[in-house]
Amino acid sequence: MKLKFKTEKPIESTEVKTDYVCLNGKTLSEQTINDYAQFIPKWNEREEVRDDCYLVSCVQPQNHEHNDDPALGGEPSMIISKGNNHNVVVHCRNYSCPDSVILQYFLSRLIGEEVPMFVKQAPKRELTAEEERRIMEQKNTDRMNKKYNKSLSRWVEANRRSR
Repeated sequence: MKLKFKTEKPIESTEVKTDYVCLNGKTLSEQTINDYAQFIPKWNEREEVRDDCYLVSCVQPQNHEHNDDPALGGEPSMIISKGNNHNVVVHCRNYSCPDSVILQYFLSRLIGEEVPMFVKQAPKRELTAEEERRIMEQKNTDRMNKKYNKSLSRWVEANRRSR
């Protein structure tokens, strides 16, 4: 009796990956920090954090106190750097300024047309005092439980060794 095995067909991804062609003729994945720099309003006031890593004023100033402008008392909060997997990595350190909005900003300027939002951001609401209190209690409880479990595991380990 002969056994027949089904041959496995390669799995084809249905996800379409788009590498946009930008106005300068390069694809999006080929862009460098200097290609992004022309769209950062205060690029000339950048602070170099380390090689190929800069701290600049955010491109979404309306999301920041003092419009992220050092002249008005604000501090630069957006970091642009060379990444390991991507040529350029952009991140804003302010939680109210989502990276998806920043990436959409750069993408629309690099390719020269308006791009729909990738991720719909729900507006953040202010927490009530009761919600903040509950969150803090939960964090403190978690921290204390972790500390207790750590000391308990040390005690158990010490008793095992003494036997």
